[in-house]
Amino acid sequence: MTSGVSVVSAWAGAASASNSFTITDAVVIFVVVIVLLTLVVALAGRRTRLLVYRPRLRTAHSRRVRRAAQEDIEEIERDAWRRREVPRREDENDDL
Repeated sequence: MTSGVSVVSAWAGAASASNSFTITDAVVIFVVVIVLLTLVVALAGRRTRLLVYRPRLRTAHSRRVRRAAQEDIEEIERDAWRRREVPRREDENDDL
């Protein structure tokens, strides 16, 4: 088994012996990597956006359930605002 130092030195020697790697090759590799990363991020973002926003409702039952849920949420929010406007009696009598 070879040690890590000899593997690194062998790789460095092979790299220095081969002068065919140019700046153009490095730029091409860099551009390819950037394009691939952009595609991966775009696909992941699209999939996340589809999961976060509304899913497609394929049946009438699904649409009715969503509509009922939205109405429930609106009613809960209206009820919460109504309760905030009415002062609570326990708070008024704390000083006595």
